[in-house]
Amino acid sequence: MGQKAAGSRGFEGTATPVLQRLTAATGESSILGVLDGAHFLTVRKLDGPQFRTTTDPGDHGALHSSAVGKALLAFSEPDTRERLLGTIDLVRRTEHSLTDREELRRQVERIRVPGWAGQQEENDVGMAAVAVPVLSPSERRIAAVALAAPLFRTDLEGLLRCLPQLQQAATELALELPLRP
Repeated sequence: MGQKAAGSRGFEGTATPVLQRLTAATGESSILGVLDGAHFLTVRKLDGPQFRTTTDPGDHGALHSSAVGKALLAFSEPDTRERLLGTIDLVRRTEHSLTDREELRRQVERIRVPGWAGQQEENDVGMAAVAVPVLSPSERRIAAVALAAPLFRTDLEGLLRCLPQLQQAATELALELPLRP
């Protein structure tokens, strides 16, 4: 029934109330992204009460340097994951960006164990983020949801304290979102 309602409200409309609750509970910006070719597409973003993130709906982001991108990579179908790991452009966005393909492959495999991906200043200087996949009941990757924060307020370790709320949001989204935006 949740997916039927999602169809009438659309992907973004369905995600908005979940992201609003997540941002209200954590005080941090929340982001929903989907895989779009060799990038991720920001579908919806809600800024925290005190800081605006640098991505907006419709923006494309890097898979190798963002928490959303790494979560999407890690939980993609094996063929898609392998193709992307071998072909995506590993652009250095900051001095901390991962540009070694084999290290990215190792990180992506490690992400699958705890079920979350993080980054600190790999995508944007002064920012940290943590993301979890949104998986259908059959474990098919639908999207990824993230929390992002400026380092002057918290770091990746601090964001990990919000992991239960982030995982709850992913569970809610998985029950309501259609399989494709």
